[in-house]
Amino acid sequence: MNQDPYVNSKEVGRVRRLYVSQRVRRFGIGRMLMDSVIAEASKNYKMLVLKTDNPVADTFYRSIGFSVNFNSENESHFLLLPNAH
Repeated sequence: MNQDPYVNSKEVGRVRRLYVSQRVRRFGIGRMLMDSVIAEASKNYKMLVLKTDNPVADTFYRSIGFSVNFNSENESHFLLLPNAH
């Protein structure tokens, strides 16, 4: 996770390169990782974004509260963060 380089705002964080090996998916590992990322991001950002074109990842991110952004070349999903600074 880092500050999103595609927007001119210090309030947007970006998730990059988060992968869970296919053989250990569906055990809650991705959810635990993202819970950690979201908690950490909430300390510094108001929104978290990411980009994926993988339908399985799309379903996963939507299931944990991300919304789809159809109007951006640089992000496919976003999440407004709870308790943002």
